[in-house]
Amino acid sequence: MHAAFRVLLAAAALPGYALALPGHASSTQSAQEEHGALQPRSDSPGSQLVRAASQPTTPKPEVLRRLRDLQAWATAVGDDTAGVERLMAHPSLNSTLNDAVYLLPDGSRFDDSNWALHVEEVYKVHNLQTLESNKGLTARWSDGAPLLGNVSAWDLLKLLHFTIDNTDQHLMYTSQFIHCLQVYRAVKAASASDSRFRQDAEYTDDMAVGALVHDLGKSLSLFGEADGNVDCMNRVTHSADAAADVAAAATGAPAAAPPDGLDAVQFQFNHDRYGHDKLRRNVLGGRLALPPRVLDIVKFHSLRELAAMAPLATDLYRRRGHTAVAIRGLTTLVDGAVVSADEEATFRRHVGGREADVVRAAFVLHFAEFDLHSKNRTDEIPRDVDVAELKQLLRKYTAGDGERERLSIEW
Repeated sequence: MHAAFRVLLAAAALPGYALALPGHASSTQSAQEEHGALQPRSDSPGSQLVRAASQPTTPKPEVLRRLRDLQAWATAVGDDTAGVERLMAHPSLNSTLNDAVYLLPDGSRFDDSNWALHVEEVYKVHNLQTLESNKGLTARWSDGAPLLGNVSAWDLLKLLHFTIDNTDQHLMYTSQFIHCLQVYRAVKAASASDSRFRQDAEYTDDMAVGALVHDLGKSLSLFGEADGNVDCMNRVTHSADAAADVAAAATGAPAAAPPDGLDAVQFQFNHDRYGHDKLRRNVLGGRLALPPRVLDIVKFHSLRELAAMAPLATDLYRRRGHTAVAIRGLTTLVDGAVVSADEEATFRRHVGGREADVVRAAFVLHFAEFDLHSKNRTDEIPRDVDVAELKQLLRKYTAGDGERERLSIEW
């Protein structure tokens, strides 16, 4: 165990000890105050559901259990947790790490009925987002200074073991690290028989690395942002914002002409946008060599209206000779509402039928099949993955000799 985190755990046994640093306010509290986080009212359906830690406290049993599970897994597969433990002791995390998982007041986990109420409350927060609050979240998180500095992409991925998707009724308390490994395994398994993987030489690797990085934005919950601004499926909110704003979000720099198609679609803020923007910044800074279609996976994999592109994507595949394809991607059932025919038609009209946008949407929808249909509720971290192979894949997309060896990115 890393020395810094070992000291924190030892000190945690002292009466009255809190993990918060002196003078370091809880970012969860400030995030909730600023952006309208989940605050169950006494008269709300979820009033009996509380955050695992509304104030920084000693490490919760849930956190300690997850650390022990991660350590046992690392030992079994020939990996280590030293880098993760350093991140857990980082000032940007050690006062908010307890807040990443919701529990009942007695410290136990929700059952299915309590979880359903919890999901409802989280979506209420998500659907209160406005254009202005969306911009505020982007400015605070996507455009803000790095919180962890230069870190290993592999350690950042393992850090997701300490958070969950608070709106996923399939996975519930399954960690996002486990989820990413499940998706990766599903991609690798399907690549042997799914003809779409043979469209080009990089298709399989691009899809596989997308599986590993697609939910890195869920680290927002570890930093203390309200779950309603981290999880959830996204809805289209505005067809286009000011040209410069959209161009900066899509390409990293203002463009001479306003963007159109998928790049002009505006939607709610969640882990998709944060993960995309952070990874895009690493690409622009020369630290990563992720191709645009991998960034598309990160940005659009929770966009409910993207399902409207499924008929065009299916037609594209069939024209390319993949006649047996039946897209099973992006679930359209979201917080009790199905994407309507009118919403689908409006989205297709706005995006248009340009071949380039259909190709992009088809890649994301293909990924969504594995993202959605590989889910297995479990606390067991998969041990049948080749860790050396995973690291080599991440290394392939890391730029620079020194950074490539360390898998270093800025976060």
